[in-house]
Amino acid sequence: MTLSTLPGTGPWSWLEPGLWVYRSRELDLLGQADGLLADAAPAAQQGGAALLEAKRRLHAAGVGAATAPAPVGGGGHRYVVQVGIQFLAGYRDLALRDVAHVGHGALLAQDPGWHGRAELAAVIRGALLGLATTEPATEPQGEEELAAVSTRALRTANGWEISGRKTWVSRVLEADAFVVFARSPEHLGAFYVPAGAPGLTAEPAPRPDGNGTGRGWSWGDLVLDKVPVPPTAVLGAPVGGVAVFRRHLADYRPLVAATCLGAAAAVVDDWVERVLAAPNAGSGLPDRVVERLGDLRGRVLLALGGLFTGAAGPGAVDGSWSKMAKAQAVNTAIEVVRAVVAQMETVPGGVPAQALTEVRRVRAELTAFEAADGARAPLLRSAGERFVQYSAAILDEISEPTSTMPRPNLTD
Repeated sequence: MTLSTLPGTGPWSWLEPGLWVYRSRELDLLGQADGLLADAAPAAQQGGAALLEAKRRLHAAGVGAATAPAPVGGGGHRYVVQVGIQFLAGYRDLALRDVAHVGHGALLAQDPGWHGRAELAAVIRGALLGLATTEPATEPQGEEELAAVSTRALRTANGWEISGRKTWVSRVLEADAFVVFARSPEHLGAFYVPAGAPGLTAEPAPRPDGNGTGRGWSWGDLVLDKVPVPPTAVLGAPVGGVAVFRRHLADYRPLVAATCLGAAAAVVDDWVERVLAAPNAGSGLPDRVVERLGDLRGRVLLALGGLFTGAAGPGAVDGSWSKMAKAQAVNTAIEVVRAVVAQMETVPGGVPAQALTEVRRVRAELTAFEAADGARAPLLRSAGERFVQYSAAILDEISEPTSTMPRPNLTD
């Protein structure tokens, strides 16, 4: 997809209403991340090793672990900074969603028992962790799917032996290690399993969005046949695996939401570019297009404002808000992209087939996000709508921005 460079478009035109939440040094970091992500966009087409290399470059530049805790080697930036970075990643390509973030490696950072360990240090440098929770008899529905876990962890003289099968595992070929949820006689636990562990087999499968395995991250099953892990492989030992997973998802969901909104924003900008390039377009957009554009742009900005408001608050991310915000934002992104596809199919003179293919690809990838973690639940989407409307009212009351840094020149 060719991203628009027209005045008033581009990722910063979407972020601009929310820049008041950022401090000057945070805005500098966002600008750095945007440039690196733009350079990394071709890696999404190549997938696999190219994405891993792009991830390591962003980590080396201090962007990939920008919001990881400072005591473990991260940048220590506020959570809301990662929300902005994820929006920029989604705008460039959905496949970049874990390139500029520690991703599921945050599970290690959230456990004080893992601080100072080599595995966490590797995550800060750019090592990639996969998350293995869903099993063949279940669908990815977030915390609820843990109740159906049948993968077993049996105690041995040297630690644990894990056996079972996991499905819907993203990064199944690229991950350096996996966090595997398995049921022991005592409790449901989370275990760190290196990708090269004996008895561990990755079985790639066609992506659920129908785009094959050659683009973006791989996808598939993880088969565990008496995989040995030491006693030190357990995450969250004092609180149990469910608590670890719940805390992680509370942080991770809004980042997925921001990435999806970034992808929707890019599709809208591309549509504007196509309309203006169409024959008989004249010097501006037709009134009906302007009206539709205002509606779609407003929906994305409203959802993004809700994310900024919730993410900028002090303290830990609220789990209830996290789930509602993700459901609403993913739904908004899907509906906006669907609407743009319908509009592009009616552009006078037609739209190049490749352009339509790219936009439809984004639509398919977003639909795969909708299938995960309960995002289809109507009640959650409705609650999310109410929250972002309330957030918009809060934004209207803000008169003094927290940053004095000049806003980006949107006409560049």
